[in-house]
Amino acid sequence: MYFERAAAHECGVELRGILDFMEKLETMDNRAFMVLRHGKVVAEGYRTPFEQKNKQMIFSGTKSFAATVIGFAVDEGLISLEDKVISFFPEKLTNPPCENMQKMNIWHLLTMTTGFVPTDPILTCDQPDWIEKFLRAYVTHEPGTYYTYCNMATNMLSAIIEKVTGQSFEDYAKPRLLDPLGITDYHWERLMDGTTTAGFGLNMCIEDYAKLGQLLLQKGRWEGRQLVSEKWVEEMTGKQVDTSMDIWPTMDRKSGYGYQFWRCQIPNVYRADGSKAQFCVVMPDQDAVVVTFCSHQNLYDVLVPMWDHLIPAMKDHVERDPELERLYEEKKAAYSFPVVEGAADSKRSATYSGKQYCIADNRFGITGFSLDFGEDKNVIRLQCGEGHKGCANVGKNGAWARSDKFIEPVGHITIRAMFTKEVSATGAWVGDQYVVRMIYLTSPYEDVWTFDFVGNAVKIHFCRTTLAPGIVAKDRTTTEADLIGYYVL
Repeated sequence: MYFERAAAHECGVELRGILDFMEKLETMDNRAFMVLRHGKVVAEGYRTPFEQKNKQMIFSGTKSFAATVIGFAVDEGLISLEDKVISFFPEKLTNPPCENMQKMNIWHLLTMTTGFVPTDPILTCDQPDWIEKFLRAYVTHEPGTYYTYCNMATNMLSAIIEKVTGQSFEDYAKPRLLDPLGITDYHWERLMDGTTTAGFGLNMCIEDYAKLGQLLLQKGRWEGRQLVSEKWVEEMTGKQVDTSMDIWPTMDRKSGYGYQFWRCQIPNVYRADGSKAQFCVVMPDQDAVVVTFCSHQNLYDVLVPMWDHLIPAMKDHVERDPELERLYEEKKAAYSFPVVEGAADSKRSATYSGKQYCIADNRFGITGFSLDFGEDKNVIRLQCGEGHKGCANVGKNGAWARSDKFIEPVGHITIRAMFTKEVSATGAWVGDQYVVRMIYLTSPYEDVWTFDFVGNAVKIHFCRTTLAPGIVAKDRTTTEADLIGYYVL
């Protein structure tokens, strides 16, 4: 742990606001949260089986780290905001790009005002020659006149730094930002050509994410040292462009955009913003930082309890309340995802344990599976195309069992987007069906597997959901399918 822990009342925060905030978060598939005031952690929660140490993908929160890194390059005179994007890649342009591409500069990349329109395929381009594809793309509007959120614009910032410095974006960032903040246990993904992702792809624990917010709250200073210039912090987190035309019907998307940071509807509040509510919210007037790891489809719902409960709870002076302290500790201790309600064992377990099933063709690439029903835990074993295999432990009697590897993603295979390495699972027999709830510890997803055995066949209902107060909630499902398997004699 880096940050000092303090009682909420010592930092002027009412625990009633914290409790109300936690209650709301539970309905939004929250995995972890952290509240800092005056540089100290006054509240935090980790929802079992998620743990404090778990790293999670922060998705577009990566953009805010990237913009901070760009500030170092500007401060060092390596680049300027007026530099034209095409000037860094002359070897990619045997023919002149379109007129608007020729006008595009680094400021346009930072502010999402490249001039692309939302339907342009380049916005999600992921292929080895993506830089050339980007530079040759037709740009509908003059840069600076039209806002469109664009991952690849941010990835171009990474490519520019790599071209200018001769090292990866990650390697450039390490001694300037990551190492001084003590961010060492992280994973940063790469694009197909090896470029460090800047628009997404950074994985870290929640306390490391909070360090970025605290650094900016301190106007770029860290442990008495000015890391990135105060001028850059002010520009980066201030309103640079209007976003009132954004397609999301929420004021927290329409309150303006800086350099890869969003302005919030609350005056002088800004945030790093990752899909499904991976938020790092900075509140300068309150001297506070709030960080959330969630898996909520309508992510901006998660900001509302911050505005409604946390900000009003921050005062100049708060008296200690032992009763609220007791309720808070009880709430933290019980902060857990629901388990599958059912029996730990079934008379059917011995019949099907260890049998190998062959699965019919399906879009997930699963070719076979088996279930081992044990005394202390159960195990799911999957076989997938291209020789990939994996297994996941499943807890019994309401316990969770962790697996460091389930299906390890290798290259761009069918299962890459479906199954990741670290999972924690629990299961039970519900009537004649065996039901497993599986939480992914590195990405904000969960799966529910329902196994229905009939003779030498099995029907597997697979359901991936991003909101999970109940075991199966069809109105909250993003992916579901039925797979049919047959016992291999």
